[in-house]
Amino acid sequence: MIGRDRYWKRELKQIRRSLVFWRKVGRYVLSDYSEHKINRGFLLSAVIIRKISDAEMDAEAAYKKVDKDEENAGIISKVVSAGLEPMKKYVSEIQKIKVRVTRYSHVDEDKFFVNSRVFLDDYDTKNAIAGGILLRDACNQIIHSYVWGIVNSGKEMYGVLLASDQEKKDGMFLLTVEDWTNVIDEVIEKG
Repeated sequence: MIGRDRYWKRELKQIRRSLVFWRKVGRYVLSDYSEHKINRGFLLSAVIIRKISDAEMDAEAAYKKVDKDEENAGIISKVVSAGLEPMKKYVSEIQKIKVRVTRYSHVDEDKFFVNSRVFLDDYDTKNAIAGGILLRDACNQIIHSYVWGIVNSGKEMYGVLLASDQEKKDGMFLLTVEDWTNVIDEVIEKG
């Protein structure tokens, strides 16, 4: 199962280190390249996390099927008696993770497309709503992003503004590098 694969976790750790590094020095060194590294880090980690999440959902479905089938129910007890951890321990942990985001509502639907570009003026940036979304939804926002922009806070690359192609008219999210690296840590721990 991908969720238990040490290579994917190792890759997530490398991506996390890269995001932390480029967050700090990216403002001063090769800004186009540092933006590329931040973009790359978010996108690759979202794809890996999504695959781990999908594998976890498959494991949960398999466990439920085995649990319902009386003939196979003895398999779980044999796994436990053999000193191995049953699959149930790994089920649904990642599905519960929430990602902190700040949401900005879309303000003018008629004005959304201007020469196929999206402008920050299209979103209500003065009335931000802090909250959380499920990790799977955050990964989908990143993977299917239509709106995407790096946010600098003066001394560092702070995060990304993003909205998926399907939800761009509902709102845009701010996801900080710090919050995303915390999520990566949680996935490594629970995945």
